[in-house]
Amino acid sequence: MTKATSGGHSWRVSGAWLAFVGIVFLAGCGGGASAPPEVAGGVDLAANQYRNSFFGLTLEIPEEWHVASDETKEALLDAGTAAISADDAVFRAQMEAAKAQTHQLVMISEHPVGAPVAFNPNLVLMAERIGHFPGIEDGADYLFQIEQTLAQSSLPYEKVGEGGTHTIAGDTWDAVNYRIAGPGGKLLQEYLALKRGEYVLVFVTTAIDADQQTSLRDIASTLDFDT
Repeated sequence: MTKATSGGHSWRVSGAWLAFVGIVFLAGCGGGASAPPEVAGGVDLAANQYRNSFFGLTLEIPEEWHVASDETKEALLDAGTAAISADDAVFRAQMEAAKAQTHQLVMISEHPVGAPVAFNPNLVLMAERIGHFPGIEDGADYLFQIEQTLAQSSLPYEKVGEGGTHTIAGDTWDAVNYRIAGPGGKLLQEYLALKRGEYVLVFVTTAIDADQQTSLRDIASTLDFDT
């Protein structure tokens, strides 16, 4: 059974950047703003499934994996934000503005957040409202904004390849990969983005190697839409 656990600037800071902040700061444990009740959805622990009626989607959660509580997600985000933007008031203000439009729907990890393990592979599904940014026409445009933000940060990241696409639930999701230096060594992080109405849905997966990254993408591929 799935377990619940507690525990010069770019013109905009993307919501997925918030996940990056928390993940880098806590070695892959994840981060992001919690969603309001009407958007949040919920986890059926007995069925090992995340369900969201607002977006009309479901996501299968592997047995024995752990679902982060809202408190845990907020703590990770706050810690990462404070550490990385402490000396940059403008960047911090941009991050706070992005939080208002960004909703972390669900975060799952193989081990509880904070477990005494060398690395904790994880997946975050989040949504950002981008209707007020008409220039973002698809997932690739959204991922471009992530790249621009990362390029102006001091984080030890490296883009891997030129990106690509993956098919999930019959839709084409745009993808980009990064290699980042974490406390336990270099990590692989993949972003998968799909524009759906006024929102962009984003998977952020963090792995230690290519095989683990593929396994995380397989979890993302269990997402299905009602219509």
